[in-house]
Amino acid sequence: LICSNHSSHIDSALLMVAANLKFSETGLIAAKDYFFDQSSKNYLHYLMNLVPIERKSGSKALHDSIAICKKFLDDKERTLIIYPEGTRSSNGKISKFKEGAAIMAHELNIPMVPAYIDKAYLALPKGSYIMRPTNISVSFGKPIFVKDFLDNLDIEDRKSVFNAYKEATLELQIRV
Repeated sequence: LICSNHSSHIDSALLMVAANLKFSETGLIAAKDYFFDQSSKNYLHYLMNLVPIERKSGSKALHDSIAICKKFLDDKERTLIIYPEGTRSSNGKISKFKEGAAIMAHELNIPMVPAYIDKAYLALPKGSYIMRPTNISVSFGKPIFVKDFLDNLDIEDRKSVFNAYKEATLELQIRV
């Protein structure tokens, strides 16, 4: 699960090129309400491998999202990209990460790979449709295994488990 900062609609392409991933084998976790529920954008999931997730909170939305991601990953060896901030930054500054990536990585039994994209917001800023020439760099960090944060915990203690997800998320944000 590649977990990156997010400041431009070109971020996913940049991550795929930098990681040498095949487009056909990379799923882009995308907000269902933004890409699938708006008639002006719902054609995009036919052009790209968008995997819809609900941005709503709640266990049903989370379980549905995990099931969709699992189905995508089960087809063959594939990779998922997620943006733990939940939205694009307009100035390149990283916002607080949400715990969804850690929960998803744990439930799917895959590592989180921190990634940082520098200056994509200058090339294609949020709200813009015109690209500008910009030197962009992409960096990847060492994988984070959420299970390491859950070791020696009572899995039935939901508060302890959520705190472990928070710790894993904080570590991810620090590494990005």
